Amino acid sequence: MRTNLLVALGCALILSGCAGVTMIDSMPSGADVYVDGVRVGQTPVRYEDMAVSLTSHSVRIAKDGYKPVSEQFARQGRANMSAIVGGIFIWPVWLWALDYPASLTYELQPESGSGTPMPDRE
Repeated sequence: MRTNLLVALGCALILSGCAGVTMIDSMPSGADVYVDGVRVGQTPVRYEDMAVSLTSHSVRIAKDGYKPVSEQFARQGRANMSAIVGGIFIWPVWLWALDYPASLTYELQPESGSGTPMPDRE
């Protein structure tokens, strides 16, 4: 019984280490966030998935009155220690050894014709 509990806890720890997490934010905040074409919320938003290391995603940030921003981000930054420790015991967990950057911030630019009007020059 005790062994089964320890095995279950160990598996839970290893699998939780496979999740990649990043915070996606924008200036100004409150923009819609799309990852790989799927809306995941409004900034700031916590994005989490189980993609393997070196997986790349497209992100699109859109807010009324601002030009949308489209970029790429990948799971290739920080070392994921839970996955590395788990990889000692179970080989496939090494596939999640790298994590996303802790946060991603995108600056939105006003669309032309919006914002503060410039004074006329004569």
